[in-house]
Amino acid sequence: MPIEQSGPPKKVSEFVWIGLLDPTPEELETLQKKFKLHELAVEDALNPRQMAKVEVYDDQPFVVAKTAHIEGDRIA
Repeated sequence: MPIEQSGPPKKVSEFVWIGLLDPTPEELETLQKKFKLHELAVEDALNPRQMAKVEVYDDQPFVVAKTAHIEGDRIA
């Protein structure tokens, strides 16, 4: 789904998962406005060397995760 079509959940029992690979500052600015993201969450998302972590900014959980991939015959 294009970022422009995304939006906050409609019910309290729902959540939105946003997975981005190498997001641009413009993409994150769009998401920040749509979801009222905390400025520190956006700063962390723009940092390619950000360590994996879980933070709570105001009432929003924020997760930085590293994904696994195959390199040759091993998982990296």
